[in-house]
Amino acid sequence: MASHNPQEHLFNKHITSVTDLIKDYVSSVVYGGDYITAETEIINYLTDMYSESFLGEIDYILDVLGYNVTPQDLIEVRNKVDTTAFVRSNRHRLKDIFLEHTKKIQKLVEDNKDTMSKEAILETYWSNIDRLAISEVQMGIEKASVQGSKLFEEVTGVKLLKTWNSVGDEKTCPICRAMDGLTIPVTDSFQAVAPSAYISEELSYTGGDIVYAHPRCRCWVTYSEA
Repeated sequence: MASHNPQEHLFNKHITSVTDLIKDYVSSVVYGGDYITAETEIINYLTDMYSESFLGEIDYILDVLGYNVTPQDLIEVRNKVDTTAFVRSNRHRLKDIFLEHTKKIQKLVEDNKDTMSKEAILETYWSNIDRLAISEVQMGIEKASVQGSKLFEEVTGVKLLKTWNSVGDEKTCPICRAMDGLTIPVTDSFQAVAPSAYISEELSYTGGDIVYAHPRCRCWVTYSEA
């Protein structure tokens, strides 16, 4: 992730822990251990990460805008963090994701039980572990950012705009490059303002609400007052 991305420190703080937890889960499935408990630990960690990121984003918005929110408003914002739609729905989404991974890993073990060691099977699954960890950490941080801004607007009445930012280097994909700099109300979807039907379709990956176009996306969102 880019060094000028204000959310980079959150990614760096959580990626190793999430990767280790997912590796423990995959190992439990491969070796026939208690993968349900391992799965629950991942989901709990990602939920806590989301809540922490959410509260951090509120502080970031306050700092960027120089807005002095009343103590009562700030308490209301913080108290609503765990009642957002994302926290409620994310557990179900993650359970579905891990169910699919469990089935895939168990089939891999069964199909290769006579030809591969379990250590080798675990090694072949590493790319999936890495990709899932990066995707979930980045997506959770981005979701917390956008939901935090929406709740901030709801409680304080301050209208906010969100801007898509891309790194803009040689690794930046055409979608992220095309979206760079687009600014819309925080309650709107980037998918609706995509410069082409193709890009709009690609952004359906996350619903277009956040600046996350694909796995390993390095884009980030910034805010301004409308």
